[in-house]
Amino acid sequence: MAEPEPQPDEAPSQAEHLLLPFVQEPMLRPLLIVAMLCVVAFVTPALVLAVRDRALGAQAAILAVVLLAGSGIRAELRKRG
Repeated sequence: MAEPEPQPDEAPSQAEHLLLPFVQEPMLRPLLIVAMLCVVAFVTPALVLAVRDRALGAQAAILAVVLLAGSGIRAELRKRG
């Protein structure tokens, strides 16, 4: 089923504006995969250190990632209405 097209007065969100070309263009998909793997490579060791060793720096890194993701989602939702 096709998604409804955005209305002319509705501007695409910042996330759509940044990520949509990487999803639509097949030549850019490897870059998207590498970017996702870089995020995983950063978060996984920090999560392991935070849980297993109770490292304060790793806990702060995980908290920063969660707060930044939450603020980004909140800004997108506020922008949409």
